[in-house]
Amino acid sequence: MLARALATTFIGLFQITVIYLAAMLVFKVRVEGSWAGFIAVGISFCLLNATFGLMLATLGRSASTTRGLAMMATLLLVMVGGAWVPAFLFPRWLQNASRYLPTRWAVDGLDGATWRGLPFDTAVLPTLLLIGSSAACLLIATWRFRWDE
Repeated sequence: MLARALATTFIGLFQITVIYLAAMLVFKVRVEGSWAGFIAVGISFCLLNATFGLMLATLGRSASTTRGLAMMATLLLVMVGGAWVPAFLFPRWLQNASRYLPTRWAVDGLDGATWRGLPFDTAVLPTLLLIGSSAACLLIATWRFRWDE
């Protein structure tokens, strides 16, 4: 499980590198804050994506069930996490609810390191929460995995 999570994390790191490189070259996105914070949040977010995918794969009983579960969960997490629409535009109750989602912390961490220009210490909490969420997903995936098949 850990090997699969790490391999998928490296794939995610390659993807996020290409995406941010394109954003920097085409759209002039800059890391105005801490590069170390940007990298820490990026790595922990890729780890979360990998372990979340593993967890979903172990929860579904079939490929079609898992696919539907993954699409629903991803769309909700991205929307409520503030990746499509900035969270400050949400009603107050949804802003408060979104603070319980790891995607909100990833968005806040990446925003802080890029356009908000925040120092490294503001990336510590998002990084720790993303790593904690990753650990929880990995534990659930390991627990739910059908080892006898």
